[in-house]
Order: sequence, then structure tokens, then C-alpha cells
Amino acid sequence: MNLYRLFTLVLTLFFCISISAQDRHFTQFNLSPLTLNPAFTGAFEGTARIGGIFRDQSPGLGNLYNTPSFYIDAPILNVRKRDWLGVGGSFYSDNAGDFLSTNFFHIAAAYHLALDKKRKNVLSLGVSGGSINQRFDETNGTQAIWGDYDPSSGAGQGIEGLSFVNPASMLDINAGILLKAQMNKATNINIGFSINHLWKVDSTNISLFQDEIENIKLPTLFSFHGEYNVDLNKQWIMSPSFLFQRVANHNEGVIQVLLGYRLLKREIRKNGKKGKLLKDPEAPIVRFGLGYRLGDAAQVLLGYHWKSFKVGFAYDLTLSGLADANSGNGAFEIGASYIIKVFKKPQVDPVILCPKF
Repeated sequence: MNLYRLFTLVLTLFFCISISAQDRHFTQFNLSPLTLNPAFTGAFEGTARIGGIFRDQSPGLGNLYNTPSFYIDAPILNVRKRDWLGVGGSFYSDNAGDFLSTNFFHIAAAYHLALDKKRKNVLSLGVSGGSINQRFDETNGTQAIWGDYDPSSGAGQGIEGLSFVNPASMLDINAGILLKAQMNKATNINIGFSINHLWKVDSTNISLFQDEIENIKLPTLFSFHGEYNVDLNKQWIMSPSFLFQRVANHNEGVIQVLLGYRLLKREIRKNGKKGKLLKDPEAPIVRFGLGYRLGDAAQVLLGYHWKSFKVGFAYDLTLSGLADANSGNGAFEIGASYIIKVFKKPQVDPVILCPKF
């Protein structure tokens, strides 16, 4: 079975799965590679890559929930001529109102195994590890409702008077695998799988409440993702992608289709008329498309790519019952990434010309 048929089969199986859940991942998951899968660490051509995303949940209702994220990675070491090692780090913070914040900091490494001489097909294995820290502001938190909440009556368990472990922290370990394949000049795919939260810890180190003393394991998060890029012609590009996640007994699926339009120039003929389109692999690309988080929200996506720079915007429009809770406000995201390319200039040996006699 070739890679194209394998990718088609995977997409078919994915669309047949009935899934629904609410998750906190980024809508532009492809613009946050290290939080999606540690195997993406250093999986690019260049010296270093920096990027980040800011997500604001229900922006029309104030500072309810926002998530800033940053990352940096680089391919640092060539191995066996065609393979290489990448390292990087990522940070993101989930902020719930003014009283609860959860900060994630991870260091990642990935080994990229070239499956052919020209590195058109690469299998990557990655791991990441770091800390998760929670901080609770007891002053503002006394105004919150904690535990089971009934929106019809407003009844819930208040948190005033409870004893807190503040700040709480835990160790977090993740792993992933990724296949990137250049099928031909016009088509490439990437498909990957990652597992998050592999480390078992004592809940007394992670719980906000001191009376929770049982040993627990942070729920394992499984992520399955893929992207297919194809040049429809000189100017148009199509990029369908998917993300499926499962944590505990909750599933979530996202499907997206983006179109890209290359801003190519046309040759100018002697008579002043425009001729054929000029090929330019570094021409700017305008991207736009739609997505759907199954059973929850519609997504509108916009982007702009120019050389090593990418920027994207996304808006989630809530379609589920949560629309009543957030007054129809969805989520807004802005993300960007830039690949730094620093190449050494070749050293040319001086040529000494000796006169002939």
C-alpha cells in the first residue's frame, strides 16, 4: 500500500468515528507544532524556528479564559549524513479568570530518520518533559463557583474555607511519532501520533486541595493528526487536515480545509501585454478556509505565508449548548512562526597568479 492510499484510508476511518467533546487545544494546531507532537521538534530546514499563539476564549465577556503560548526549536546535529537531531522548548499558560492559572514548560528532543537519500520521507521520534504548575488566587477565588454547577439555578459548591496546596506542581512526560513524506513535486503529507501525561505522580503534589491524598495519574491524552498539501495548479493550494484526541472517556475531532493562493507575477511582453505566470517558490501565499470541531464549533481560518514567515488568525463560533453560557461568543486566536536561516558563506581559497617569463 503506497502512502497516498494509506492517507486516504486514515481519513476515511476518521470521518466514520462519532465523537463529541470540548477541549482546550489550539484551533490552529498546525501553528503550534511542539504542543501538538514533540516529534515536530527540529523538523524543518533552517537554523532555528520561533513562534507562538494567543487564544482568547469568549473575548466579548472579558478576561474569562486565555492561553498564551511560545516555542523555539532547532535542528542541531547531523547524524549518519542524512539523519539529524532537533531540540527545543515550549511554554504555555491557561488562565481562568483572575483566580486560577496553569503553566506548562517543556523541553523537547526528536530524532529524524531519513528513509531515502534525498530526505523526501522522514520518520521522526520525539519526547518532551517538563513541569506543570498551578497557582490559585484565594482572594479572587472566593468569588468563584467550584465543583458541580447547575446553570438553571446557579447552585454550586463554593470554595471559601477550603485548604489549598498553592502553588501546586507536577512532572509531565510526553512522546510522539511523525511521518513526513514528499510524494511528488506537488504533494506532501504529514501524519503523527502522540501520547501526553505518561508520568505517575502523587496527587498531594498536584492537587489544589490538601484533603485529596490518593495516588492518581493525570489522564493520558492521545492525539492523532495529519495534514495533506497538494498544488492544484501554479497558484492554488489545498490543505485538508484533521486532529483526533482522546482523554479519559472524552473524545474530540477537528476537520479543516484551507485553500492557499500564490501571489505570482506575470511576465511583461514587448508589446506591453501580460504573459504567463512566472514561477516563484518564495511568492507570498494567502490562506483561508473553514473547520469544524465535531459537535461543538465552526471555525474560520485566515493566514499569510511569505518565505519563512507565517501568520494566522482563527475564530471559533460555538454551535453547541455552550453558546447559551458564553452568550454566543466563541474564541479568537492569532499565531505566528518564523524560521531563521543563517548559512555560512563558503570560504574560497585565494588564487595567486604567477606571471610567466
